[in-house]
Amino acid sequence: TAPAAAGVPTAGSAATGAGAGAPARGGVDGIEGLVESSRAAGAGIDLTVEGERRPLAAAVDHAAYRIVQEALTNAHKHAPGAPIGVALRYEPDALVVEVTNARAPELVGARVGVGAAVSGGQGLTGLRERARLVGGMVHAGPTPEQGFRLAAVLPYEGEEQDAAADGAEDWMLDGLPPVEEPERKRRSPAMGCALGVVAIAVTVLGLAVWGVVAFVKGTNDATVQQPMYDQIRVGTAESEVLQTLPRGNDFITDTYKGTGPEIPEGAHCRWFALNGAPGAGWNEEHVARFCFRDGALVEKQEYVISG
Repeated sequence: TAPAAAGVPTAGSAATGAGAGAPARGGVDGIEGLVESSRAAGAGIDLTVEGERRPLAAAVDHAAYRIVQEALTNAHKHAPGAPIGVALRYEPDALVVEVTNARAPELVGARVGVGAAVSGGQGLTGLRERARLVGGMVHAGPTPEQGFRLAAVLPYEGEEQDAAADGAEDWMLDGLPPVEEPERKRRSPAMGCALGVVAIAVTVLGLAVWGVVAFVKGTNDATVQQPMYDQIRVGTAESEVLQTLPRGNDFITDTYKGTGPEIPEGAHCRWFALNGAPGAGWNEEHVARFCFRDGALVEKQEYVISG
């Protein structure tokens, strides 16, 4: 396991309460401590929190902390000196945890890939497994600016029992086997196997259903239909346009940012997938971009990018 970067508490220190001011097992409340530790070590790092804070299941709270911890460790290791952003977004049905970093100054011109950017203590596979244990998912990859972005969607209630997530994931991700207590009663091996198979099947089915529902909802939030795009006019008040458009989903459309024609000076934009536009190939995507300035829509663009 690669050593943690200076200033970022390791998984072991979080578990034993070594991180100053952090909860004993780490949680959302401890993320600010991770950011402060990185900042004290000389990193340029910002923390933003959006949305109304919601109560989290213990396993989800712990997963959010450990995902940020690992992402910061890898950002320090693979992009030293690069600015880092940590964001917590409380969506209606899930907590979105996002850590982004620009490319390191010494890596200008180099391409940073998934394998290089996530290879620390848990690695991308471990982070995905940690999210899966609570019914969530992880997305990671390079940004158009050759930096790196890691985002996790964690449902507030989680899909597993807290004890199962705490025990199973710590054994899998920390490399330490769980301490087994002696059984009070001798159980039938066949019965235990049967119950285990049923439990796994139910869990897999539940995760599959949740994943489909979350994907469909996220896709709908991030998609504009062609008739809606056509009816929106340049010059319309920004508030009116935002009421017409779907709520958006940065987790899906983040890769659209930085694409398309040059953004008008002083404007801020929102990106959506465009559905119903003809002419795109099987590996291409239609994008709709709406740019605002001084409280009004100053430009809308429709263009195609390679998938």
